Amino acid sequence: MAHQNNGIRNTLFLVSLFCFGSAQANLGFDVRIQNNGSAQVPVKATAMDKSKYAQSDAVSLPLNLEFRGGCDNGKIKSFQLILGNQHYPINFTAGNKHISGNKGKAWATHSVNFPLSANNPDLIAACNSRIDQGLAQGHSLENILAANFFVNDVDVGIGLKYQATCGTTFDNVYTSPAEDFLDVKAFCRATGYQQPLVFNNIQFVVDKTVTMGGACRVDLKGAFSTNKNMQTIRFRYEHIDKNLNRKLSNIYQVTTNNTGYVNFAHSFPVDNGPGKETGKLRIIGVSDNFQSPQKQYSMTCNEGMSNTFQQKTPTVNPRLPGEVDGIQILPDHTGGGGAPKDLKGKQ
Repeated sequence: MAHQNNGIRNTLFLVSLFCFGSAQANLGFDVRIQNNGSAQVPVKATAMDKSKYAQSDAVSLPLNLEFRGGCDNGKIKSFQLILGNQHYPINFTAGNKHISGNKGKAWATHSVNFPLSANNPDLIAACNSRIDQGLAQGHSLENILAANFFVNDVDVGIGLKYQATCGTTFDNVYTSPAEDFLDVKAFCRATGYQQPLVFNNIQFVVDKTVTMGGACRVDLKGAFSTNKNMQTIRFRYEHIDKNLNRKLSNIYQVTTNNTGYVNFAHSFPVDNGPGKETGKLRIIGVSDNFQSPQKQYSMTCNEGMSNTFQQKTPTVNPRLPGEVDGIQILPDHTGGGGAPKDLKGKQ
């Protein structure tokens, strides 16, 4: 967990050593770790889930191990730093590390670079805790994860295990396990998380069928709402004819308004073949995964003789949001409406 800290962090362990001779003395022995919490450790999300943090980098942390004791001839015989189930022995260059005497007033220092392993749970939890704080304050997850941020003074749990001896005549060894924390700064990287687009109330109707001199088309209207405003969405129409042949339209593009709503109108050409023209259409998303229910139509195209439009309006037309009478032609957001130019009369 993170904590507030001013200046250098001192981790202090107090143990007791006993030197045996003509009399037994209770002598204090101290160990402490100094680090200033300035080391930055990158913390990241995975490519599969950008909504939370799950990884941290391996880094080398500079530490000062400091010892002191009231025994003039005291020595550190062995020393280990423990992180999780990993043990990191500290090798002193001159063998045993001497502990200062002078009744414990002076510190002996040994500098090390500690290999903090990857995927540290304390650092990952600190970044995810900051996400929870942002959500509680009313920020969206998308905004929280859009930029890098830091969590200072993260407590990374670490263990110490060492053996110390006091005196030269008697080999009196004291073994001490202890637990404490290192101060580390979590560098929580932006994840690029995008809130999934949710489609609500997808509406789609075949508004009317139109023939002109043997040319046939169906006029289509649609509308939907999403959870994002000013969102660009691309889709196309899928047409299945009476012979189960599938045909896709060009791709259309619309943009939701400041409430996440958009409506649109387009025309789709229908081949003029023998007999009655029947089929069904639906909307299929291109930029996002969504689709509308299929809507059927039935029409009889004229022979290619007249330039007069004939309209066949469905008996029941579902009212779309924003319509006055249920058959109002909505604005064409892409310029894709109107009668196609490549239609032919009945052959």
